[in-house]
Amino acid sequence: MIPIALPKSMLPSPEGATSSGVSSQWIKVLPNNVSSVVSLDATVSNSLSVPTQITLGSQQINFDIPTGQGSNLMCDTAKSTLSFRVRYQVVTDATTAYTGVISALQSSAHSYINRMSTYVAGNMVDDITSYDVAMAEQVNWGFDVAQRDVLFHLGLRAEQDGVSSQNNLQGHSIPAFTGDLDTASAQSFYNYEIPFANSLLGTGNRSMCPVGSLAKTQVSLYTPQLAPVTILNVTTAAGAGAVVRITIDQISLNLFYITLDEPSMKLLSPSKERYMAGITYRVGAGTINSATSGSVSVQIPVRVKSCRSLATRFTESVISTAGSVNGFYDSKAPLANSLNYFISSQKRVPPNPHNVLVAPSTIYSRALMANYDSAYESWKTRSGIVSDLYLTYTATGTAPTAANADQLLVSAGSSSVVQSLSAFSFAEDLRSASSANFLSGQDLTTSNSFLEMNIANAPTNSLYLSFIAKADIIFVVLPDGSVESRV
Repeated sequence: MIPIALPKSMLPSPEGATSSGVSSQWIKVLPNNVSSVVSLDATVSNSLSVPTQITLGSQQINFDIPTGQGSNLMCDTAKSTLSFRVRYQVVTDATTAYTGVISALQSSAHSYINRMSTYVAGNMVDDITSYDVAMAEQVNWGFDVAQRDVLFHLGLRAEQDGVSSQNNLQGHSIPAFTGDLDTASAQSFYNYEIPFANSLLGTGNRSMCPVGSLAKTQVSLYTPQLAPVTILNVTTAAGAGAVVRITIDQISLNLFYITLDEPSMKLLSPSKERYMAGITYRVGAGTINSATSGSVSVQIPVRVKSCRSLATRFTESVISTAGSVNGFYDSKAPLANSLNYFISSQKRVPPNPHNVLVAPSTIYSRALMANYDSAYESWKTRSGIVSDLYLTYTATGTAPTAANADQLLVSAGSSSVVQSLSAFSFAEDLRSASSANFLSGQDLTTSNSFLEMNIANAPTNSLYLSFIAKADIIFVVLPDGSVESRV
């Protein structure tokens, strides 16, 4: 049983125990089961509203982490990354030229990872399902427009193809999947290197990981069922025959190992057990049926002991320009005049519910606060979500007007586009204080929690809800190298 209170033996940490005799090196870890992942071939549709979808399949990629080399070997988790290359390829040219096909990587390069599981001594110590959704939320709040222009290694481009002031909240365009698609075997290669947001070995860990003391450790990554790209014909419904494919290769985990010398080791606690704290994510799902109006309560299927923040995303079930053209990476504002969480059936957050129609800026401000301690510390920097993207609302038979709703909401409209994601998020900070370090979040295990809404304008399409809980996780490294965890 892991104690909730962390012992003093957690300090001093390896970060404060380094001297001039310490050495370090990058470790490149390759998958042990595959060298590449290849999608099924997909024929590009000429529809002006429904995008082409490419089946990637939920393929597993396993990494054996070098461990067991002595208690003086540490992993500097702040530097951990995942890198890979993607080949976007037209394998069969169009028999009839298309007109005006556009394309984009959805959200960022994180979208190629749907699930991340971590095992030590054969036991699962953390498992993040819908990792791509959780990271989409982090990326949306993590960078302003200027930052998104330069962070090409994450697959981001706010201003593309030499056009300025676009303010795109989306991954980069894909030249091979753009235009008439009748150029002989067009292809585009993109190399990505993204933060490895793993709670034990990556940026989710608050400290260095004593990797040399661990028993056999494995990380398994899973690709999403559908490739995270949007391909849509936007000019005229013409064109036929083009077949496209996606290949992922050059996959590696990049870990920074530090070997402590004897003076540094003497500064560490002599305790045989080692404690670490980190951040992980749990994602649950819910549904609101089309044409639903009035009071709605949706159970949040997430159970964590210390929930630092909770976010809800609303995706329309129709994958088209009449709904969410970018799939679950689009999140639209529900037209609700009351919106709040009921945490563990005890506490409403906020105590005075939000009103999306008349006070959307308050929801946006609270979402920024909820992402204060994200992987990218977005409250300290700036969000890249402009109002038209944050307040794009769900398709409805009765649209809000300037007479009954905030002007920014009215101006945003309900259309979704390939170039930019709709990016509404109802997020609340659940820590006891913004300065609190860890184990300060709300307990979601004592009773059921709910999303409560009063929908004023019923949605035309059913809504898929994603509940994203950012949670504290505690690890205990035992003398035999096994690890216990508690979320």
